Amino acid sequence: MTMITRRSFLIGAGAVLTVDLVARFEWHIRNQGKPLILAPEKPDTILHVLPDSGYEIYLGSWDEILERTHREALEDYCGLNMDKAKLKLSDYRMIWEDYGIRPRELDRPVSCDFLAEGLPRAASPSGAAYFLLDRLNIGPDLNGPGNLVGGLEFVDGPMPGNDYLGVSCRDEISISLLQARLNELGENIAVRLG
Repeated sequence: MTMITRRSFLIGAGAVLTVDLVARFEWHIRNQGKPLILAPEKPDTILHVLPDSGYEIYLGSWDEILERTHREALEDYCGLNMDKAKLKLSDYRMIWEDYGIRPRELDRPVSCDFLAEGLPRAASPSGAAYFLLDRLNIGPDLNGPGNLVGGLEFVDGPMPGNDYLGVSCRDEISISLLQARLNELGENIAVRLG
């Protein structure tokens, strides 16, 4: 099922997102050519926004996944117990049938086939960002007039047959507003470009 949800930032409803702050962000974008991001100094979590791919938001990176072996990825992302001493023949058969990984491939680096077919959507950097931001009260769904600015687009399968899961910012002001809203919620999350 294809699902796209758009959420915008409600200006003036809280103490942080004000008309003056939006004006400051707009001035910075106009004069500096990039969003003003007022991130916490020592964040627990970092969201990466890649402007060259339409302001896509990622939590973690593909490099982190590619550094793992199949065994580590199956344990970390699929919740399987990959302890060699506890695996039975039926476990190896299930791993082959479900993930296409032969026993001798378990300790090899993660393959492109696993990334494309075996990695759960929520484990991808875009899917992890989706679930993190979806659980937070970022702002209302876009559904009518109001003092709304910018926004995020939550995509769960943009078209039939495509299982992409991710979040993107609509524009540069949305990047600044996302960080300001995360700060207002008390989340120790930093938004970083690139």
